[in-house]
Amino acid sequence: MRNEAVVLNQIINFAKTEDRIRGVIMNGSRVNKNAPVDVFQDYDVIMVTNDSSYYLDNQDWMKPFGETAIIQHNINTDYSHIYLMLFKDLVRIDMTFYQVDFLDELEEDSLSLVLLDKDNTLLKFLPPNDSSYFVKKPTKAEFDETINEFFWCLNNVAKGIYREELVYVKFMYEWVVKKPLIKMISWYIGLEYGFKVNPGKFGKWVKKYLPEDMYLLLKDTYSGNDYNEIWESIFKACELMRKVGNPVAEALNYDYPINDDKNTVEYLYQVREMDKVKKYK
Repeated sequence: MRNEAVVLNQIINFAKTEDRIRGVIMNGSRVNKNAPVDVFQDYDVIMVTNDSSYYLDNQDWMKPFGETAIIQHNINTDYSHIYLMLFKDLVRIDMTFYQVDFLDELEEDSLSLVLLDKDNTLLKFLPPNDSSYFVKKPTKAEFDETINEFFWCLNNVAKGIYREELVYVKFMYEWVVKKPLIKMISWYIGLEYGFKVNPGKFGKWVKKYLPEDMYLLLKDTYSGNDYNEIWESIFKACELMRKVGNPVAEALNYDYPINDDKNTVEYLYQVREMDKVKKYK
């Protein structure tokens, strides 16, 4: 695997030899001093260009970076597109070609480090920090909708278990139900750190910020394909939502929906008992 110095040198040299490219910005975890460091961090780079369309179909420019294992190409807007490139030496580069005319929009990302500026057009960028990724304080409507989504969708999970619809159960629980749970956990962490903290995409860094007992409880909300294990994980998820939701509600002067919590848990226990009876008939 190439080291960071080699990869950055390749990126900068490529940009220097391409007249269409006028600057290079790196963002993402490699410029975030608070992000965990390891060899699998992507190189997220933006090629500021006066002709982004040139790189839409022409892919010969990739050759100097090495042999690719797989590529994904996505069109973001009329003026930007991105190549996600995984190389055979395990290096990954996510390279965006961005039309220089829309440069102002890039300034919204606080995790931006200028690597090359041919025309002195990137002077407005401040030293990188992750402030634009800080978890934001929820409004009352956001809080209410999030916790309602969590408790409401659990009835779908319970019915799916009763019907032995495993694929549906896992999707509803691990994605639809977990999404508001992770959001509430992020708000809880934000509260503890004055909403000046970045829990990471999809909550990937919550382990760093949660008290150990809460993180262990979060781990217990993950299960395999055994329905009994799934039931246990569901009740752990309800317990965790209670533990993070109550402090957030209290601190922000919102109401925690204790009746929704209580009624949903009672419903879940009833369905679980029906599920047991059904299985032993």
